[in-house]
Amino acid sequence: MIDNLADAKDVITLIAALSAIYIGFAGLNTWKKQLKGKVEYELSRRILKGTLVYRDAIKAFRSPFMSTSEMPIPPDEKRDKMTPDQQSYYGLAKVYEERWKSISKARETLYPDELEAEALWGDGLKPLLKTLFNLEHELLISVRHHLQLVNPDTHPKTKETIEKIDAKRRDILCDMSDETQNQTDVFQTDINEAIDKIADYLKPHLKG
Repeated sequence: MIDNLADAKDVITLIAALSAIYIGFAGLNTWKKQLKGKVEYELSRRILKGTLVYRDAIKAFRSPFMSTSEMPIPPDEKRDKMTPDQQSYYGLAKVYEERWKSISKARETLYPDELEAEALWGDGLKPLLKTLFNLEHELLISVRHHLQLVNPDTHPKTKETIEKIDAKRRDILCDMSDETQNQTDVFQTDINEAIDKIADYLKPHLKG
């Protein structure tokens, strides 16, 4: 009788130990899932916020309005040797140079999150971001060509070549949207659509 009770206690002790181990593993798996969900949520939130900052930087860059305070004048030692057209070009080039820094900063901020997304989810996000970055590259070519065309020191032959190239490209340098006229800007629409597709990809991970 005593032996049977001892055996029963051993069995009960073993069952209790196994149950504790099972509960421990179940709890660990639940914790891992919760942690993974939190990591993916935060990553998705950062990427979405980053693309919106990137969008706004591009929109600001394309603003056709340039204040005199935004357009610097050349330093005295340079200005004395420059024609009025050269001085005007200097100011314009500096405006675009400063504006582009915001786009570059926004893209640099996105880069580590892009790598983390690839590590967690594979290549799914990559082509969606590439569409967005291709639009940025198109804008970069547009501003480079524009600055070469308005630069008084650009050789006429070079300007002629650029004009031929630009004749086959769309004019996207300035944002042509006008809310009062219900007029949308095609390039900005392309940017918004690219970001919408990124948001759709991230949605499953933004549920929290």
